[in-house]
Amino acid sequence: MNSVIQWIMEGPAWIRYRCLIDLLGVSENDNRVVKVREEMISDTQIQQLLSAINGLATAVLSRHNDSIYPLHILCFLADLGFNYHDDAIDSIIRPVLDHQSEEGPFHTLSN
Repeated sequence: MNSVIQWIMEGPAWIRYRCLIDLLGVSENDNRVVKVREEMISDTQIQQLLSAINGLATAVLSRHNDSIYPLHILCFLADLGFNYHDDAIDSIIRPVLDHQSEEGPFHTLSN
């Protein structure tokens, strides 16, 4: 493993998870990936993000670039590899999908 990959693999679990999958091409079913994913899910910072998306259905958008808006957090979690198979995501995604317009965008409450 080259020095850059070694350095990346010393990072937080979510960085190691994406490195294994995206840079090293390791299968999501590989034991190393499964272990790092479990570590990622239990990480305190990730748990805080998962908690923050609970209010998505009733969150009021005040600025389109507000990083703490739950939909932006949900998108970040999706980038990390979370999906509807994850319990925390499945429970929040249903109300979001129920509020999608026929044109495609999701309805949001705005200030």
